[in-house]
Amino acid sequence: MNNKINVVWIKRDLRTIDHEALETAEKNNLPYLIIFIFDTDLINQKDCSFRHLQFIYQSISDMNIKLKQFGKKVEIFYGDSSPIFKSLTDQFDINNLYSYRESGTKVSWERDMKIKKLLKINNVKWTEFQRDGILRGIKNRHDWNLKWKIQMHKSVITNNYKKHRKINFKNNHKLPKHILEKLTDIDVYFQPGGETNGWKYLKSFTNKRAKNYLYDISKPNKSRTSCSRLSPYISWGNLSIRLVYQHLNKIKKESK
Repeated sequence: MNNKINVVWIKRDLRTIDHEALETAEKNNLPYLIIFIFDTDLINQKDCSFRHLQFIYQSISDMNIKLKQFGKKVEIFYGDSSPIFKSLTDQFDINNLYSYRESGTKVSWERDMKIKKLLKINNVKWTEFQRDGILRGIKNRHDWNLKWKIQMHKSVITNNYKKHRKINFKNNHKLPKHILEKLTDIDVYFQPGGETNGWKYLKSFTNKRAKNYLYDISKPNKSRTSCSRLSPYISWGNLSIRLVYQHLNKIKKESK
């Protein structure tokens, strides 16, 4: 049985369009597994609330609706990332791990360093792509604006998916039932997560709310109906900064 695969690790890039890691996996000849980890080390930190986790779960569900026709889905894991990756390397001969380079807290950095060591032991090549305009580990800001503009003006990736053979595996780190129940018990007054909703809010902003944005954004009584409401979709990567930037520039040119 051929157990050679690649893996795409989804973090703050919960979308199916303008996704370099997924595009690279598609261009490779090997079947690939798409994973998201509800890492208990991260979600138990004070800067994480269950509202964040519900938004993430909605975003994954939206991705899976789009990926279903291609026989793909984002596989969800829960627990410490290290034993989860150990389980995957025990089951498969993983050639490549693709992900975006995360710029997060010290806890996420330490997690990545542990994973990097584990992957090295198992001869897995980890390719991390640049997320939005973020340059991690730079020593200075020389030409930072220029590099940002170059990244933002690159063509938006139009991801194309095809069917690969199904990957059978055992998930030893599934979401506990009580956690899953809380993830799906969402207040209807919250902004819903997901790429589809991100596009909805982006379009409604450019079609309506943007008109008075500059005038109302600093006014408490008016900013509610003039703000973009895009922050959560950008923060969790439902929309890439490049996609939003180019969309807004296009609308601006068309309005002249």
